[in-house]
Amino acid sequence: MTEKVKVVVDGKTNDPGEGLLIGGSTMVPVRWVSEKLGCRAEWDGTTRTVNVMTPGYHPNPYPEGHLEIIPQVWVERYSPLPSNWLISMAPGLTRKVPDISVIVDEVSKAVGVDARLLVTRMQLEQSAVTYPWDGSTRDYGGGTAGEGKKLRYLCGVDRTDSGDRQGGWFGVEPQLGGCALRFRYWYRGRSGPFPEWRNWLGLLEDPKFAPGVPVTRQGQTIIPANQASADCLRYTTGMGAQTNLRNIGRLWFQDDYLT
Repeated sequence: MTEKVKVVVDGKTNDPGEGLLIGGSTMVPVRWVSEKLGCRAEWDGTTRTVNVMTPGYHPNPYPEGHLEIIPQVWVERYSPLPSNWLISMAPGLTRKVPDISVIVDEVSKAVGVDARLLVTRMQLEQSAVTYPWDGSTRDYGGGTAGEGKKLRYLCGVDRTDSGDRQGGWFGVEPQLGGCALRFRYWYRGRSGPFPEWRNWLGLLEDPKFAPGVPVTRQGQTIIPANQASADCLRYTTGMGAQTNLRNIGRLWFQDDYLT
């Protein structure tokens, strides 16, 4: 026996169309109900499945076991931080370097990367966003001198196990620029569009660092989900750092992640 039934969401009925009561089970128009609840409904004819997605949900495009350390879009186009983000989130750093918000934005815009890439990297390398910049650091010998070194190596660029790389880029703006250029150009074997952005290290694309290619170090294996994540494994050798970087990114910019 089949009966028509009325469907009401927040006091509004579905017009046109009605629900049906079939054999004791109520059938309702999924798309109409989903849209009234602020969701999306999609029909997959291959699997004959109705997919209902809540606001902010992104289907995982990556195979199981692949790790999205940072979103690919961060290295493909410029996007600024939310208004006053650094002033709010990093008051100590903005006191120490008053124009840090301007520097981060100008570097990311010039190179063509997302400013989120730069702030997550500086947080991973030097805890630059959350550190109070009050002289309390124990890094690099501690105190004011230690803080100077934290800024000198802000994004970990050209700081090697054997010391500073000859000709390296040190200081706030050079560190941000060196980080951005590696992800945007140099790891692809290309130079930037200006002479001062040349790929002076002679970096080339490395097939060992590519989406889906496992990287094993220190007894741990990570399968990068995208090229940006593979480049993170190339940039920083510590495997624990990859999880830390992902956690930083997801904490502050969850909506950018697909997994």
